[in-house]
Parts: sequence; C-alpha cells; structure tokens
Amino acid sequence: MSRVGEIRKIRSDKKHDVKPFVPFELYDCILRLSYITRMPIKDVCELLVVKGARSLFVLDHVSMYFIRDYSPEEGLIYIAQAKNYSRRLKITDPKERLSLRLKQNDYKRIDTLSYVTGLTIASITSLILTHAFRDVTLLENIITDSKSMLDNNRSKERRYILKKATKGKWMYDLKRI
Repeated sequence: MSRVGEIRKIRSDKKHDVKPFVPFELYDCILRLSYITRMPIKDVCELLVVKGARSLFVLDHVSMYFIRDYSPEEGLIYIAQAKNYSRRLKITDPKERLSLRLKQNDYKRIDTLSYVTGLTIASITSLILTHAFRDVTLLENIITDSKSMLDNNRSKERRYILKKATKGKWMYDLKRI
C-alpha cells in the first residue's frame, strides 16, 4: 500500500537500456566476438562499452568531439576546443541496432560523456563501441578474460577480428545541428 506523495524506491542494481545503431561490419565483428567468448551479445557489448569508456585510447579518440571540458579521473582533464559545436551522428553504411543494458554507475559515465559531446546516449555509445573495437589490447583482454579455450574455429575468428580491428573503417558523419 503506497501513500499519496510518497516516492517509490529505485533498486540499486537497476540497469538502463541503451539501443545504439552500429555499422553492419562492426555488428558482424561483435557477433564473432560473442562466439569466441561464449557470451551473449548484450554482455559483450556491455563489456566493450564499460571498458571502452574507461580506456584512455578510446577517450583520446572521442575527445575530438568534446564541446565541454571533461575530467574522467583525478589528474586528467580534457579541454574542449572552441571550434567544436553540437553535432548529430549519422551512420552512412548499412547499420544494425544493438540492445544492451548498463548498470547505473556505468550509465552515469556514458550520460556524462553524452553531455560533454552534445550527442545522445545512444550516439555516444555507438562511438565508444566503434573506438573500443579498434583498441586491440582491449579486445585481447576481453578474449583472455572470458576463460574459454579457443578451438580451431574460434582461433580463426580471433585472427579475423583482430585484423578487422586494425583495418576497420567504420565511418560516421557528424552533421552540424
């Protein structure tokens, strides 16, 4: 029984849905990574986004879109450039929609990055996924952390993914609003 004016409590472990669009080539590579690690696609995407949002490699690449100053950790600050302005992300290639769920603290980090870049949460998640997939050491860490033995097919897929990560050309058009 609830009382009038009483605010309901929110679960501390509640997850938020994020549904970014990604280029089809990247989607294919995420499916292959899911096959290698024997994890569901949602979990693989969540790992890529969470680790990517904390990776300096990814933040260095995403920082070119910052329209506000950002300090991800103590002693590090990204200064926004005056020429940057609010933009809209548009994928020119064929695209596919992913569905993932982020914990509250990870969602807050992505929300902060979306505020700093002036993009929507789905758009900044898509950018983070793209740049996280280009970070070969991050991919290697995810593959080794999965603790799954690689058979012949999985090792072929691993080589394919790492080759795509170094040569991948997933392009976005950032249109000025």
